[in-house]
Amino acid sequence: FRFITLSSALVFFILAGFIYLKDRDSRLHRAFGGFVVFCALWSFGFFLTMFATIPHTVAVWSSRISHFFGGLTAIWVLHFVFLFLDDGTLRRMPRFHYILALASGASSLTPWMVEDMVPKLFFPYYPEPGPLYLCLLAAYFCTFFHAFILLYRKYRDQGVAQLKRMQCFWTLAGVFLAWVSCATVFLPIYDIPVTPQLTFFPLIAVTTIYAILRYRFLDIRV
Repeated sequence: FRFITLSSALVFFILAGFIYLKDRDSRLHRAFGGFVVFCALWSFGFFLTMFATIPHTVAVWSSRISHFFGGLTAIWVLHFVFLFLDDGTLRRMPRFHYILALASGASSLTPWMVEDMVPKLFFPYYPEPGPLYLCLLAAYFCTFFHAFILLYRKYRDQGVAQLKRMQCFWTLAGVFLAWVSCATVFLPIYDIPVTPQLTFFPLIAVTTIYAILRYRFLDIRV
């Protein structure tokens, strides 16, 4: 777990920098790069909590900050999807998603979301949920599902150019598999004795690189 979370964070930071530098003025590049950066920060925060030698207070705040950035991944991927599918505009994106993200993000830094860090499974520190944790999960799942549905519909639309459809497919495949992998992290939080499966988490980077090389994702040519 230490290797997966740390290596994923490093790869994501590099990938986000590459995407941003390819076109610094592109809203699409900034949106997808931001999503990847937030994935990296969530992963690194999780990594820090895996050491029994760190002080308890550091573990608590590492987890809260990790949850803060993890929550931002949902709104940022939806933000990107609306830009990507609507020719660079956000006119149709429901504003309640931003409200949910703001509320869950702010509460992530309080005991209402992560009340404490205690030993669970083989982890020296793992979050003990606060009273608002289910609200975070609801916002997180709702926002990601909205993004998945939009990408899937565009992929299935035969009136859309094949290149665009394949870009949608590989974006959906990578983000969805990584999301399923990360979703298992929530199970031990509620004392469900299932080992988190983070194997597919790095697939965001793998599918993004493949989509860039094969289908000129984000209009990047290598």
